[in-house]
Amino acid sequence: MFYHLFFISLILLSKSFVNSQGSPSECTFNGMNYGPFSNGSYSSLSAASGVNPAGKYRYYWNICGVATQCKSSGVSACQVTMGTTSPPTNIGLLNLGSFGMYNSSTQLKYTTSTSRCSTGNFRTMVISFKCSSGQITSSLVQESYCIFQVEMSGKDFCPPPTPSPTPTPTPTPTPTPTPTPTPSNGNNVTCLASNGISITSLDKITCIGYGYSICTTPSGYECETFGNNAVKCVSPDNSISCTGNHFECYTTSYSCSVNQGSYQGLEVNGIVINSTYFSSY
Repeated sequence: MFYHLFFISLILLSKSFVNSQGSPSECTFNGMNYGPFSNGSYSSLSAASGVNPAGKYRYYWNICGVATQCKSSGVSACQVTMGTTSPPTNIGLLNLGSFGMYNSSTQLKYTTSTSRCSTGNFRTMVISFKCSSGQITSSLVQESYCIFQVEMSGKDFCPPPTPSPTPTPTPTPTPTPTPTPTPSNGNNVTCLASNGISITSLDKITCIGYGYSICTTPSGYECETFGNNAVKCVSPDNSISCTGNHFECYTTSYSCSVNQGSYQGLEVNGIVINSTYFSSY
């Protein structure tokens, strides 16, 4: 049973440092600098056990440095037997230290390479850092099978808060000015009464002739009727000329008419203007 517990303890300790990625020489782990906590040494008394009374041992350790009370070069953790003059027992070397994670907590482990205990295991100290309110406190939480675990807690071990990203202000859109519409000449028209009617416009032109009528355009389009039948011509061009006595030609905005039997000259938008020429320009 003793050896089962011993090996289980070793397995758990090994798992806690599988992802180690920092060393005490760097003293930075997961973005946090532990260098300011290297103060010479920390200490804690042992608890009572079935063999030893409480306070038989005092443990000293340092963070990322040598523990001065250990009185040996390169020793970061040691065990001192109280009430004796025995030299401190080395339980952790600085050059064999490493940072790791266990149960979401950062740990600093120091081990040895020559200081074995009665089980044959190398003495090892594991320091766990806990985030809590208040000043730094230390306590011994385990001392068995030559594995000594202490817990250090305090607000100084809390990771710095992650700064909230500064929102990028949304720029206020600059209103696009509504362009002032430029007057279009597409609806302008010119009309001429001469043996019929001629009309020019950029707008579509439609002419209706009554009686004998014939209309032509610059592209050669021609429409013609005889007798009393009416003819309707929609010009494919910007002008049309029609021969006959009675015509009504119109665009979107204007109408020009001739009716030689009723009036002389042109009728524009329903008003006889007593002139043979009209221009809206």
